[in-house]
Amino acid sequence: MKRFMALILVFLFAFTLFAGCNDKTADGTGTSGSKDSAQRVVDFAKEGFSVVRTGGDEKMSALASGIFKAVKENTGERLSNVDDTTEVNPKGEIIIGATSRPQSEKAKQMIWEHGTGRANEYIIAFIDGSIVINAMSDDALNAAVSHFIETYCRECKFDTSTVDVHKDTENYTDITLSGVNIGKYKIVMPRYNVSYLVSSEAEKLHDTLLQKTGYSLDIIRDDSAASEYEIIIDKANRDGVADSLSKTDYELRPDGSRLYVSGGKNYSTAVAVQKLTAMVGTASGELISSAVKESCSESAAVLDGYKLKWTDEFDTLDRSFWFIKEGEEDKKFHDWYGMRPYRSSTADNLYTNDGKLYLRATYDDKYFYGSMINTKNSLNFTYGYMEISARIPDGDGIWSDFWTWSNEQDHMEIDIAECWSGGSYYVNYLHEFLKGPDGKYLDITPAHSFVTKYGSFAERPGSLTEEYKANYDNSMNKEYHSIGAIWDEEKVVCVRDGEVTFTYTYKGTNNEHLYKIPHYIMLSMLVGSNQLNKTPEQIRSDGSSILNPLLDADYWSDERACFIIDYVQIFQKDGWYMNFAGKH
Repeated sequence: MKRFMALILVFLFAFTLFAGCNDKTADGTGTSGSKDSAQRVVDFAKEGFSVVRTGGDEKMSALASGIFKAVKENTGERLSNVDDTTEVNPKGEIIIGATSRPQSEKAKQMIWEHGTGRANEYIIAFIDGSIVINAMSDDALNAAVSHFIETYCRECKFDTSTVDVHKDTENYTDITLSGVNIGKYKIVMPRYNVSYLVSSEAEKLHDTLLQKTGYSLDIIRDDSAASEYEIIIDKANRDGVADSLSKTDYELRPDGSRLYVSGGKNYSTAVAVQKLTAMVGTASGELISSAVKESCSESAAVLDGYKLKWTDEFDTLDRSFWFIKEGEEDKKFHDWYGMRPYRSSTADNLYTNDGKLYLRATYDDKYFYGSMINTKNSLNFTYGYMEISARIPDGDGIWSDFWTWSNEQDHMEIDIAECWSGGSYYVNYLHEFLKGPDGKYLDITPAHSFVTKYGSFAERPGSLTEEYKANYDNSMNKEYHSIGAIWDEEKVVCVRDGEVTFTYTYKGTNNEHLYKIPHYIMLSMLVGSNQLNKTPEQIRSDGSSILNPLLDADYWSDERACFIIDYVQIFQKDGWYMNFAGKH
């Protein structure tokens, strides 16, 4: 009798194990027991679930709309379609992607438990009262939503015991870092002042890892919460980041669950990321077990073949190289506080300190004075990647710019970073100039130019006087920023802090010839520009940090009124034109 009972218990135990395993289909999907204790079938249409996704993301909005439309077409019910800033719907939610809801992260962990965590895997499961659709990549999330619509939105019913996982069965190379699967890591970069050279190499690192291992590592900024496993690039805000490397030195330094990848300058950091990408390409097993510290040439190729051809790091200001504009201009601009000039300049407003160039503003009883310098007599070039690291001056009336210009009559101008009426107003602008029959210039600027309010990119308004209220809490005066532009044989691309802000393809346009004319570098900070044509009362109500420069003496004595430049650089590909005159 005891033996018979033992056999029954063994049978029941085996049956339980079998019932808990995934029932895989041909495409790798399956179902298994849920962690929710009360198993039931929910009718998410009739029970009033909400569709929840991240806000401000057009792709996520489109995915949510797809579910909304499918439910409406199949049942006539209209679900709420909201972002994750709304309060949790107690009736239940259909959560899509990486929202702020805790179920999103739980779903990611379940993908690792039921699959491999690779890029094309996704999950649809009932977690803590909500249906959660999440994936390891954008493409996989698209597939997950399509699968949800096709499989569950016909009847709009979902069994809470369901854990529907699409698992990757491809063969990849296994790579570990500090003994941990590389897919567990995130790539961390600075939020501010990271060069586009570095961010481009980081994208290549990401793509190489994806191709080699099947894992799509998240690239996050250092204002995100620290995670357990991180590849930390450049001077990201994390403990242990090196800050004493010389210009051409770089290092790859594993330290516990972190790998630090950094260099003494932007180009050496980019070479460090290149080195790591090359190691990934040949790795099988542990990626790196001990620190690597090497040096590179200043002319090392980065950004698909760009090399540093010229730089000024402002240990001093070479006044024989830079042309410095002098003089007063009686020129009104919207009667800014009754003052007349806005382009008056003086060499006294330029100085260097601690390896940085300062362009400052001053005034007397008649004029305000800014400063403007350029390389028109010393350096001209055609095509290149131009970059500065700088802090933008703040406050009404300050007009700073990093731009390129030409000596030719017909030409184009690249405003790489034109900031006016406060450090929160930011413009990428292209001008095309043709000399008309009356001898005056015609500005035929492409309509594809963009005006940028800090943190967002918006289409160019009808005119520059169209209002954009500055958010002075996000002023570009508070941090250094990497600002640059790529000008090549086909297009102009402007970037800031490693992200593209503007692209214009001129190849094939009627004025393509204007983009083949040599340019020179311009740096300027002018005073008296009320581009928004506001009264002092309006400026005060907008919360400007400066109400009236004439009454705010502290403003003119500290660095808020300074355009501070750490360096200016030009990178070029071999064969592109660059001409030095004079002693250089």
